[in-house]
Amino acid sequence: MRIALFTLLLALVMASSRTASAPAADAGHLPADRAARIIRNARIYTGNASGEFAEAMAMRGEEILYVGSAAGLEPFLDERTAVHDRCVKLK
Repeated sequence: MRIALFTLLLALVMASSRTASAPAADAGHLPADRAARIIRNARIYTGNASGEFAEAMAMRGEEILYVGSAAGLEPFLDERTAVHDRCVKLK
């Protein structure tokens, strides 16, 4: 149930993204440790027992590479990474 909810929330966040820098790069043409798409300044449900939310996520194809603070995104960025900035105030 949590996975289904997380997937639904992720789809909604991606579909309603306010700003996209460029189309997501083809995951096959990126270095193995880089993300094709990044969402930041968002409120992302993690599904943890504590009910925590994250502010950023890095993805490559259908694989989630990182979920956490925006400060941890740097290792996943590439000049071809599509960055979606949700501009949500986190509480």
